[in-house]
Amino acid sequence: NNPYLLQLFLLVLGAINVVLFYFLARKFLSGKMSVVISLLFALNPNILITNRIVLSDEVFYFFVLFSFLIFFGKDNFKKYIFLGIITALSYLTRTEGVFLFIVFLPTFIFQKKKLSRVLLFAGFFILTALPFFWGNAIINGSPFFNYNSYHFKVFHFYDSMFTGYGR
Repeated sequence: NNPYLLQLFLLVLGAINVVLFYFLARKFLSGKMSVVISLLFALNPNILITNRIVLSDEVFYFFVLFSFLIFFGKDNFKKYIFLGIITALSYLTRTEGVFLFIVFLPTFIFQKKKLSRVLLFAGFFILTALPFFWGNAIINGSPFFNYNSYHFKVFHFYDSMFTGYGR
C-alpha cells in the first residue's frame, strides 16, 4: 500500500536494467564501448523520467533485456524454457511483449533449431500466459481481448475528430 516502496523498487530495477543493458552490449561491442553505451542508456531522459514514476515500463524493460540476454546465451534446453517464461512475462506486463514471441519463434525456425526446442519455447510461453488467456475467455468472451483495442475504437471519422479526440 506504500507507493514510495514501489517507487524505490522501480528505481532499483532501473539500475539493474542498466547492468543488463551493459551485458547485452558486451555481446556485440568491446568493454569500453559497452560502458559508454550503458551510460548513455542510464542517462536517457525517458528512462530517468519513467524510473521515478510508478509505471510498468521498468518491469517491461527488465523482461525485454533479460529475454535478449537469454536469447543470445548458450544453446541448451534451459534457454528455451526460460526464454518462453520471460517472454510471456513481458507480454503479461505490456501487450507489446508479444512482439518478442513473434520475433523469436520465426528466428528459431529459420535457424533450423530442433523442433523440440522450438516447442519448449512456445509451450512455456503459452503455459505462462494461459491463466491470462483463460481469464479473458471467461470474463470477456475472447482469450485475446485487449482493453486498449476496445477503449480506443472509433467507428466514424466525425466521432473521432469533432466529438472526442478533436477537442
